[in-house]
Amino acid sequence: MALRGEEGSSDPFDHSNLGLNTVLEELKRTGQTESSGVFTITPEKALEKLRRFALPEPRLYVLNLLASAVIGEATRFDVRLESSKAVFEDDGSPIDAGQFKDLWNQLLNPTDLRIYELAVALNALRTLGPTELVVESWSGESGWTLLIEDESLEISEIQESPFSSPRTRNRVIVNEPFRVGTIRRWWGQLPEHAALARTAAHAPLRAEVNGHPISHSVTLGKLSATCVAWIHLVQELPRLVVEVPERQWSPMSLVLQHRPSPGAFEAVLCLDVPSVAIDQGLLILLNGVAFRRPSWVFDLPFACAVVLTGDLSKNLSHTDIAEDERYRAMLSHLNKQADDLLVSRLDDTRGLGPEFDAGSEVWAVELCARLRERELEVSTAKVDRWLKERQFARDLENPDLWGILRAELESLPDDSAGKKLETRLTRALSEAGRAFFEAGKTLRCCRLWVRLVDLGQLREAKWHEAQWENLVVLRALCGLESEPAGCHSPETVGALLRLWGRPLDALEWHRCPLARGESMLALEHFEEAEVSLREAVGKVGGPAVAESLSDCLVFGPDRTPERRREALRLREQAVAERTLTWASCQSFFLDDLAQLAKGSLPFPEWIRYRIRAGLGTAISIEAVRDLDAELAAGRGLLRRGTMGVFRIKAALVAAESKFSPKHVLLDAAQHRAAHLLRGAGHWAEADDILARGRLLRGLRLEESEFD
Repeated sequence: MALRGEEGSSDPFDHSNLGLNTVLEELKRTGQTESSGVFTITPEKALEKLRRFALPEPRLYVLNLLASAVIGEATRFDVRLESSKAVFEDDGSPIDAGQFKDLWNQLLNPTDLRIYELAVALNALRTLGPTELVVESWSGESGWTLLIEDESLEISEIQESPFSSPRTRNRVIVNEPFRVGTIRRWWGQLPEHAALARTAAHAPLRAEVNGHPISHSVTLGKLSATCVAWIHLVQELPRLVVEVPERQWSPMSLVLQHRPSPGAFEAVLCLDVPSVAIDQGLLILLNGVAFRRPSWVFDLPFACAVVLTGDLSKNLSHTDIAEDERYRAMLSHLNKQADDLLVSRLDDTRGLGPEFDAGSEVWAVELCARLRERELEVSTAKVDRWLKERQFARDLENPDLWGILRAELESLPDDSAGKKLETRLTRALSEAGRAFFEAGKTLRCCRLWVRLVDLGQLREAKWHEAQWENLVVLRALCGLESEPAGCHSPETVGALLRLWGRPLDALEWHRCPLARGESMLALEHFEEAEVSLREAVGKVGGPAVAESLSDCLVFGPDRTPERRREALRLREQAVAERTLTWASCQSFFLDDLAQLAKGSLPFPEWIRYRIRAGLGTAISIEAVRDLDAELAAGRGLLRRGTMGVFRIKAALVAAESKFSPKHVLLDAAQHRAAHLLRGAGHWAEADDILARGRLLRGLRLEESEFD
């Protein structure tokens, strides 16, 4: 394998091809040319000439060791970093004596890419002046040790495994002399750790530093409510560890799994709006080491991808990928796959959502042009039709256009032409309204539902009454009061009355013991509430019942130690149930459990709860972490009056725009917010939040209701 060039590289540490050619010519004059056309040199001359082509930062050697392990098909890469010692171990294929002997020759004549990466790392390590530099490799039956001292290599055979496991292992041991830099590293400033954490997150193996994992799965588009399409392209067997978007996290996403890759790479490709995409742009994992490219490398403005490949080249400084013919071919394949993925998504019955409105005329027209160039007539027709429907749906918010369309529909008889226009208007209004609702833009959804109800009345449609009930709920969620007369569901009427601050009137409508118990808590009728909630435990069940009964027991007037302990047990039961649908739920509630444990349990037991809350697993989802921080800030402000109530309610409304309004997280957050408010004596305010959540979860905007 010849040393690759650096076409298109813009790296500031890069060296020109002229400089490399000069060194190569010098080496040819001092080396020996073989019949195959390649030349060999003595190790000493190679090291002398290659010093000017060393890594720009010697401690980036860890990335070359990682690449060597990935090429060797390792499944683990374990790193132990100490003040002056570093140990790197992997379970890749063993290295034999011949490969060790050829180590320095690989630097300029790389025929074995794995050993070449190892040689680059060891050459960089030499510049740090280590007191010990050893490489050990064990095949399971025999092994070899490489000792590097100055410029000499000492290779020796080993008969017994130097590892705790008898299976195949490779290890690099580095000891450095004590110096000022070592002191800084001792105090936690470890550049090796930082480099691995920054670039090895998605490597196709398990990477750990001092026992702590730094590798994690690809979650591209998984946690975004605006992700519309996702595909995993594989060659033979998948190597990237990915988490597929789930309906509850990405309700608008079309997921296509394990499709054949068109090139020598594996990729996860996602279509998402730029402000929400988890890893915006292109992340290239070349043998496990990450290199980034901005989003504009894609033809589509909302495409992003994570790519795993071993087929690209790096520049001489190993700081960037060479943008050569192979790179451009890979990028071309990715752009075509992104186009095809978008065509599949546009053909889906769900709309893209209002977030994709900006520039849709531009990118859709450009997409049509690219598809025509590829002679994909069917795909071109699909995009062209979508573009026309999108323009039509967007203009529905224009009051003047709506008046014209309504008048035209009123003038048409109930024949095929009138029915066709009615169907188009109904579908456009309902799709756009549902997209606004899923994105947390309830007011815009409400405006479209006003027109939908008007359309149903005009055409005397069977679905009119059900949609009128939806409109009443949407108006209430937007803070616009309207009478619930005509609503079919008594529970909906009761929830509306509670949202409007009328829990006493709501009692006449509620038949569910949980809803009745919540309403009586809002009225601070604690004895009646407890009776109703205990009835709900047997009839309804679920975490909401346990949480409301727990609040009644612990925050009501009769706060005996026994009741507090029962309250703690009920809330722990609720957390366990919520964890079944949301794995990170426990971390979200640890602080609340610790607060309940105080005064409910003996001091040593309470300390354990407090320690668990302090050392609890960090919440990995940024949006959930922000919501947790806002609720905590609201808890702190509750002692000062209504400002804490406002902070908590604002946090929940903001969360509705980040997660689907019916997401399990919002249900948990609403009940947690109610818990905080009840603890501060704001029983009626807590009921407003629970009523809003009940209305959000009960709202039905499905298109099937328009049939």
